[in-house]
Amino acid sequence: MDERQVKGAVERLLEDPSLTAELVDPAARLLLKWGREQAEAIAREAAAEEIGQRLTALRQTMRRFARLAGNVPADLQPQQVETILAVLEEVMRDGLP
Repeated sequence: MDERQVKGAVERLLEDPSLTAELVDPAARLLLKWGREQAEAIAREAAAEEIGQRLTALRQTMRRFARLAGNVPADLQPQQVETILAVLEEVMRDGLP
């Protein structure tokens, strides 16, 4: 995927209000930063026929995280997003038992 296509994939992700609708701005920024990094990696590394499916899965995952973080008081949401992403990164790094 060329840089223009990578940029387009990231822009579509950042312009989707449903990904962060339940979050306060600081929490939403954290989730979007992580999502942007993931989208860029997918666009650069995935096989062309897998990109759309993987970006859809990324958006679904981000919505789940936003719902989960949105269930705590607003002042705790950024910390909740950080915790969710830290656990996810650990699982991705170490794999599931």
